Amino acid sequence: MSPGIRRVSPLAQVLGAPEDYKKFSFNTTGNVTRVLIDHPPINLVDIDIISDFTTLLRNLEKNHASDAAPKVVIFSSADLDFFLAHLDFYMLSTDHPLHPPFSNREVTYAYNNVARLLGTVPTIFIGEVSGRAEGAGNELLVRMDMGFASTGALLGASEAAIGLTHAASGLQYLTRPIGLGRATKYLLAAKSADAKTAAEFGWVNQAFDTKEEMESYVDNLAARIGVFTRQGLEATKRGIRYGSGPGQRQSPRIWKLWTS
Repeated sequence: MSPGIRRVSPLAQVLGAPEDYKKFSFNTTGNVTRVLIDHPPINLVDIDIISDFTTLLRNLEKNHASDAAPKVVIFSSADLDFFLAHLDFYMLSTDHPLHPPFSNREVTYAYNNVARLLGTVPTIFIGEVSGRAEGAGNELLVRMDMGFASTGALLGASEAAIGLTHAASGLQYLTRPIGLGRATKYLLAAKSADAKTAAEFGWVNQAFDTKEEMESYVDNLAARIGVFTRQGLEATKRGIRYGSGPGQRQSPRIWKLWTS
């Protein structure tokens, strides 16, 4: 290798270089990559978080067939009190326009696109929740393929309490697993569910007493999934997605409702 030329690992060619990310760091074992979200003080879903999600998901979308691409990606938080918080409300305010090259509308569109990509990118996405998944954080969680929670987790959506509607089809993706009555209760009252309650409802797949138990279980599950062929995993995810969430005809209507 010539002096001054840096060799890029196959994994970095898939995910991108560490310097491409502001709030995400990665740890890969076999076919499984863990993404640690670290954006103090609350993991606010702002431009930095949306940018990191966009970079990761676009790279996986483009490179998912590569032998170096992870088959499973697990999202967790460095903050025990927050998985992901709500949207940065400045992004929704015309009174506080973002600095170029960003615009409020473009960033909110990018956020909705992140949620869409979680469902369309063939990679299997798992969320590990130890703290709050609130508003946008909850919307992104329910768009992942699986979610797990440990004691201390709180899942909720406060949009109705502050006069907003739900973005990223989060309302529809929550209503499907937990049912109309429960979704109505939690969304209209802006209530939160703890880990055990969320698991009983189907809001997450399973609840655990400790973060360590959850991580051990998810690691084993992800490793098992990672043994299977990409073709089988991708076809299964695609088939499952056909039967969940709003249809393609509904999605533009939901976007119009949120931005009106």
